[in-house]
Amino acid sequence: GPMPTGVAVSRQGRIFVNRGTLAGKPVVPRTGENVAARVDVRATRDGVEWRREYRWGDRVDVVTSTKLVREGTLVERLPARLHMPLDVREENGVLVFESRGYYFVLFGGPFELRLPLPAFFSPGRTRVEHVDLGHGWFRFTLIVMHPFFGEMFFQTGRFCATEDGSD
Repeated sequence: GPMPTGVAVSRQGRIFVNRGTLAGKPVVPRTGENVAARVDVRATRDGVEWRREYRWGDRVDVVTSTKLVREGTLVERLPARLHMPLDVREENGVLVFESRGYYFVLFGGPFELRLPLPAFFSPGRTRVEHVDLGHGWFRFTLIVMHPFFGEMFFQTGRFCATEDGSD
């Protein structure tokens, strides 16, 4: 079942997401303490799709992204053709994913055209931490820091990666 999740977004962050709704909501534009959240992970043709569902009473926000490997680099493909290359490393037993900028893919295929997103217009540096809590449970924490506006988004929650413990 859904897990309670803490979600926070700053004023600038909310403006960014509301402007970016055309970019298909890479993050949730709301703030809440015990937000019911659910993560479904499945393998697709070109990578691993992460579908995050947040429930606010009777309203549901869904955020979907796909992690794939492009030229030896882990890349997260967000809605609206926005791509975020990721550095992956381990820090004291914590798996850390950190963004290395953003770009739009204007059209794919062998002549993929990439349009870099300037740092000012980007949501900022994204850092995701996965902490293994044992028995299929993990803590997922996401922090997005903008170079000028500071912390834009923060999320943390406990999730179960296995089916049997998900209720």
